[in-house]
Amino acid sequence: MSDIQKAILSKQIHESKVLNAELSHLKPNTALYERQVPSSNIFFLAKDNEAVKSKSLSANLAYVKYFAKKHDAVSATFKSLNSQGFLIVYKIADGSEHEAFVKYNAPVSERKDIRPVLESMAKEAEAALGMPSSLNGPPPFHALMKVSEMEEAQKTEIKNLQENKDREASAAIGFAAAGARFASVSSPPVLLDVFYPADRFWQIVIAVGLGLNALLGYASDEFLSRLFPSFVVSFRNYLTPQLIQSILNWAAAVHAIEGFIALCICLKRGWYSPENILKWTVSTTLYGGASMIKLLGHGKKA
Repeated sequence: MSDIQKAILSKQIHESKVLNAELSHLKPNTALYERQVPSSNIFFLAKDNEAVKSKSLSANLAYVKYFAKKHDAVSATFKSLNSQGFLIVYKIADGSEHEAFVKYNAPVSERKDIRPVLESMAKEAEAALGMPSSLNGPPPFHALMKVSEMEEAQKTEIKNLQENKDREASAAIGFAAAGARFASVSSPPVLLDVFYPADRFWQIVIAVGLGLNALLGYASDEFLSRLFPSFVVSFRNYLTPQLIQSILNWAAAVHAIEGFIALCICLKRGWYSPENILKWTVSTTLYGGASMIKLLGHGKKA
């Protein structure tokens, strides 16, 4: 996997994690809808705003006086609800505001159970307090149900966003993995800190050639006669030992220069460990062009 593919994959995974963290704060903590919604927003959803608001305020006051035992309340507004009950904000005669939590008087396990329970509680409270019924006319409870439906739609949208993001992350991972497999087949990674010796054939040829050159240049006729046929000695004498020695000296000088160049190349690249730098330098000094070709070829692959 290339560095660019790794960066893209890392970014997409990070975005997915950030989205997960953000969405986790949007999920409700209870099985039913629970959200802080100003009562004015609830009544705005109803068709008859003023009538519904008036009747809801009457029901809210009945809730807080009867079920919460706040007999000094003069007005009340609905604030929020959850699976256990609902929160009422009420005012007393001096104008100060307070909150009271009213529990349902019957089990509520599903969203559809809220309306009949609230209607039953309103009827019971208003009858006990001698207040006119708020259930005659458009009831305010359908507005609450509208808000709950909005929350359900929001939860569905959040879930869809999460699923889409998960699919994108999975696709990115699959693409990166496929790209890595393709890259491994088409162009295997090139190791940088590595040493490639010269081909064995050229090692033997160069070693034998330099050895014979040294032998012919510096050995005596008597010694050569014991090792080689007489024409070899004649050939050496024809060329003269001085010329053969000069050829050997020039070859040694060229190999030394090639070894120095190999050392400079290794140091300039900065890829190799001291051990591999030494190997490249010694190999090129001994085998010359056969080792230099390997060194230059490694640079082209990398």
